[in-house]
Amino acid sequence: MKGLRYALYIALYLVLLTMSGLLNIVIFHELDWSLLLNDTFWIGVIADYTLYIGFFVVTVLFVYENYGDKDFEYIDLENLIFSKANMLSTDEFRSDNVNYNYKEKKEVWLQTIKVALGNYERKKTHKMHVETTTLSKEKWSKKTLKLQTKIDELKKYLSNEFISENLYYRKNFDFNLNTKFKKIDYEEITVEEIIYGSVTLPKKKSRLVRRPLLKRIAHKVIMLIPSLAFKIVYEVLTIDEFVSKAETIKALSYMFAMIFVYVVAGIFSGKKAHVDRKINTTVRYGFVLDFENGHRYPKAPIYEVKKEKEVELIAL
Repeated sequence: MKGLRYALYIALYLVLLTMSGLLNIVIFHELDWSLLLNDTFWIGVIADYTLYIGFFVVTVLFVYENYGDKDFEYIDLENLIFSKANMLSTDEFRSDNVNYNYKEKKEVWLQTIKVALGNYERKKTHKMHVETTTLSKEKWSKKTLKLQTKIDELKKYLSNEFISENLYYRKNFDFNLNTKFKKIDYEEITVEEIIYGSVTLPKKKSRLVRRPLLKRIAHKVIMLIPSLAFKIVYEVLTIDEFVSKAETIKALSYMFAMIFVYVVAGIFSGKKAHVDRKINTTVRYGFVLDFENGHRYPKAPIYEVKKEKEVELIAL
């Protein structure tokens, strides 16, 4: 089965190589910059670069799959995780997963508030410091009072009492206070991500790298810009009205050079995509190992519990 898949990649290479060669041989060249207004020129460029991207994508897929077949450490970790699927599906593990995500949210919250608090503290002048340490609150200036009020409010946000009452897992803050800190961007992980490795959370929300293969392919699309610029300059500087033998050799040389560049880029991108995938697997296995060794995270307050209490109070 592996041999058949690899043969398919080789066949795709040959097809792309043949099509690219034919397109470059039959190109008609113009004499000046008016070439850029020619539809035929841009059709040829689009066709060429579609094929170069084809070489790149095929190489990425081939390298990515090859590493997935031959990296036995990665394969063993994936098998170990999947063998623990029943354990990872229990209510106990799911609850601990919620507790972990809450811990991450709380840490980001504390860090955010501490940074904001530090920024306000640095705004305090020597005069303000003297006022707050030596005078009663009634004698403070308006600027000092305003700044110190914000500092005191931020300090309250750091208290355990405030956090236990207002910070809930997967819920924005809703405590009717005049603050901009109502949304926290933090990374979490779901049980399904731990078991299967497929990222289900929105972008920048997951602890795992989202779609590592697609990510690496998208990052390399930017390489089109310099190579396209070179292609345009090359075509504009071509002098012959019709493709001569020398021009054919130059066109083919350019084609092979570009194919080489895109194939090499595909090799590196495929390897990096596999590294991202392996890192994801290592992170997932870490949760499995911690749970098996008896590690548990502090219990997280759940928003739904608070809502039920509010309903009971209203009923009373």
